[in-house]
Amino acid sequence: IDTGIQFGQFSNQYDFDPAFENDFFYATVKGVTNMNGLFNLNSRFLNPYISFGLGMIHSQIQTADLDSDDLSLLGTVGAGMNFYLFPGADLFIQYDYNAAGGDLLDGFSGQGSSDQFAAVSAGLRINFGPSGTKLASWPPPRDTRFEISTTADMGVEEERDVEEEVIREEAPEPENLQEKEEREQNLQQMVDEAFRDMMQKKDENREFAEQWRAEQRQKQMEAQAEAERQSLITDQPDPGHYVQVFSFSNRETAEEMRAMLAEELSDRLEREDLRVIIHQYDGLNRVLLGSFQSYRNANSMLQNLDSDYGAFIITYPRSE
Repeated sequence: IDTGIQFGQFSNQYDFDPAFENDFFYATVKGVTNMNGLFNLNSRFLNPYISFGLGMIHSQIQTADLDSDDLSLLGTVGAGMNFYLFPGADLFIQYDYNAAGGDLLDGFSGQGSSDQFAAVSAGLRINFGPSGTKLASWPPPRDTRFEISTTADMGVEEERDVEEEVIREEAPEPENLQEKEEREQNLQQMVDEAFRDMMQKKDENREFAEQWRAEQRQKQMEAQAEAERQSLITDQPDPGHYVQVFSFSNRETAEEMRAMLAEELSDRLEREDLRVIIHQYDGLNRVLLGSFQSYRNANSMLQNLDSDYGAFIITYPRSE
């Protein structure tokens, strides 16, 4: 059994990727299988191994439009090599491949996929146990002692049968087996509950992120609409000729007239790059069509308007 923790930060590698930062922390519990003992390699200095495990990873994610915590289940597999130094310590180098239960490690949520990352680590492993003995994964030391016996040392009457000692693993008592099964069931229930809690937290985080993005988009659209509306209200129109349609003391009435004209003349306004604006002057709100660079074009627009409007041509800047 191998347990470990690790923390650090993920960030984008390339300048053309969207920027993100993820301060992560994860803890794992892994089962380690040593190849030396499994395949009876009998190597005194090299011991390859593989590992499988589970853990939890906590992420603090920051992007241009997201600042959120994420807690996910983490699956890990790995392989490595131990190098024997002395009974109390080994050198090691290992490669781990990790798959998170969530897909927000890089700040972006996909279509039900998960994020993966790999890590290579090396270091010194300290082995605890009786003094002067190797870790159980290493083969026992060779016994080089031998004895020479001759027929002169043995008589037929004095011959003794050589007995082979066979170590048999005692079968567990029924009570112990039942306790073991109960512990395994309890552990499995704990893992299942933790996984369900993790998936629920993941869904809550995703819903929160989607709601936050929707609110930001709505605010942006409202701000753009307000900015566009304000751009159509001015105290000083650009130089040129305009068709003044109406003049109102009430601003809301002027805005309603402006919107009606913009919809009614949308095709021509878009084709000739014209706008319907409101000029605020001396307590009045003038609804203007323009601007026209030539008086003839302004007059052409005037002739096409309904006579009920009572429109006329006005030129800016106004002469004193």
